Amino acid sequence: MGCSLFIALWLYGLNGILMNTYSQVGDYGQVRLDAILAANKTLLGYVIIAGLAFLTFIFFHQFGDFKYRIAPVPHA
Repeated sequence: MGCSLFIALWLYGLNGILMNTYSQVGDYGQVRLDAILAANKTLLGYVIIAGLAFLTFIFFHQFGDFKYRIAPVPHA
């Protein structure tokens, strides 16, 4: 339930900061929710960028020769 609730809140907050108009001055609950959702989106973006950098490193890294092989390599 936690993951689906997070996704629902994230989808609700996609336009939260730009599109909401606050009708009451004392309505801090909605402002706080929008701030939490904006922070979560920023953090998720940084995590995705770091993950892509890590996967790029793994993809281009040279790990060297294999120590153990299942079958011997035929020599020409």
